[in-house]
Amino acid sequence: MSDAPDDLGAGVAFVSAPPEPFVPPEMHFAPITGVIICWSGDLEEGERVVAPIREAVQPLMDMVAPMPYVALQSMLDGGGPKGTRAYFKAGFIDELDDLAIDKLAPHGNARPGPMTQLILEPLGGAISRVDDEATALGRREVSWCYHALVMWMEPDAETADAHVAWARGLAADLESETTPGVYLNYTSDVGEDKVREAYGPERYARLVALKDRYDSSNLFRLNQNISPSG
Repeated sequence: MSDAPDDLGAGVAFVSAPPEPFVPPEMHFAPITGVIICWSGDLEEGERVVAPIREAVQPLMDMVAPMPYVALQSMLDGGGPKGTRAYFKAGFIDELDDLAIDKLAPHGNARPGPMTQLILEPLGGAISRVDDEATALGRREVSWCYHALVMWMEPDAETADAHVAWARGLAADLESETTPGVYLNYTSDVGEDKVREAYGPERYARLVALKDRYDSSNLFRLNQNISPSG
């Protein structure tokens, strides 16, 4: 992905095959590895760019095709029905080397339930070409992010504990491969220390100044909160 054109977005996901008509019945709920592709440029150029990926992956199911934006936004709705319980973990990875892959793959293949996903997102590209201090978003130089979306429907504590333990075990195993910071909407970890780490000291101070000016009473606090200085 380091040499990919800006119109190409991609990722790798450890998921379970959905019980959909386009999936062979014998594969329903089976663990699979998916390659996620999004091309937003010229259609013919996109076919040329995607062709080597198709050749390398040799997919069992190929769902990559032109589609309306609304279809893209709604295609995962079935994977998170009303009543879904969730716990998220995430982290930045400077280099997706063999050591990191050797840790990620076993966890991806040992997900505690069919709704749980482990997604690997390449970053860089246009994101990395914006000055690091231009916006609140930091760590633009990082190459990869892992995102563990742990989801389940059962209301019992045993199921919840097993799912949360998987995510925490993954994060602990990857601690030596990750670098400080995280996208705050990617993690269930909360607290001022986590927020400070995500933004860095200079950006965090600028955000506190904005909070002091526009929300000194901290009305908007049901989030990964930046508290006013008072």
